Amino acid sequence: MPDLPGQLRCTSCQNPLVAGTRICPRCHALQPREAPAPPRQRAPRTFAHGRATYDHKLGEGASAVVWKGSYFALTVRGYQAPVPVAIKELRPGLQMDIARGLLRNEAVALGSLAALPAAATVNVVQLLDAADDATDAGGPGLVFELIPGETLETRLARQVWARRPLTAAAIWSFFAQLTGALAVVHESGQVHADVKPANALLRQDGVLKLTDFGLARPIGARVQGHEAGAGTSAYISPEQVLGNPLGPASDLYSAAMVLFEMLTGRTPFDVRGRAELAVRMDQVHSEPPHLRTFLPQAPPQLGDLLHAALAKDPARRFQRAEDMRAAFGAILEPASREL
Repeated sequence: MPDLPGQLRCTSCQNPLVAGTRICPRCHALQPREAPAPPRQRAPRTFAHGRATYDHKLGEGASAVVWKGSYFALTVRGYQAPVPVAIKELRPGLQMDIARGLLRNEAVALGSLAALPAAATVNVVQLLDAADDATDAGGPGLVFELIPGETLETRLARQVWARRPLTAAAIWSFFAQLTGALAVVHESGQVHADVKPANALLRQDGVLKLTDFGLARPIGARVQGHEAGAGTSAYISPEQVLGNPLGPASDLYSAAMVLFEMLTGRTPFDVRGRAELAVRMDQVHSEPPHLRTFLPQAPPQLGDLLHAALAKDPARRFQRAEDMRAAFGAILEPASREL
């Protein structure tokens, strides 16, 4: 009688065995352990201009999962050699309109930068391809360049834990690159609306890449509807808290918050153990502490400049990222060269 498909047999006497048997009941021979089943692999996926294969998860949040994979761009000559990528998709089974909208926002925002020269967008993550609901059954998804390294948030946390602040050279480098990225975004007619250390990836060679454009929108638009309340309380501008129209000054307020944290190891308004609403109300109503409260050795002009960059009224802040970079660079760049 032929064996059933998948029938197991003793390695010694060939007696039929039940799966999981460790000792043959006929000859008492010890059986090898079954090899664990390999992890289920994600099937390759078709995007608008190529295909991607999946390797392993890089991380996941409340609404999205990011995978490491390989991308094969499709040209008139066929598929090109694979390049390593990060693939961002909704969590399986998630149908939230807000999450799907964030991915579409990101695709539109980064797609508008694709026509610019590569040198102009060196500090913005590169979008390689996208898929919407109609492309295949996978739902919306984005393919980005893979950026080996860590976030600025992780770098800052490590420095604080080690009680070893960032060097003046590192602070100036990261801030100059962040404002450079914002200059390009604003020149394209958009605001990022979620500038924070977690959205700044640091490549291993020190290059900073601004990421996560899910809240990006045209200059003058508001964050409203199902996105109202989005943004991170420790870095969000007063006008975004209030649901007012956003301009470049909103992103530059958030960039000033990031600079304050790089200099002191904390944000101006303490978030530890506090409700998100309370921190947002601080952004609207409370004066931020002066830089020298936490960094007494800072040059007075640096503290005054940073305080002005955190003005509640957007009209009183920097309006252009280039101007902000030049003003802070006059103080920070010489200090970075002295080390």
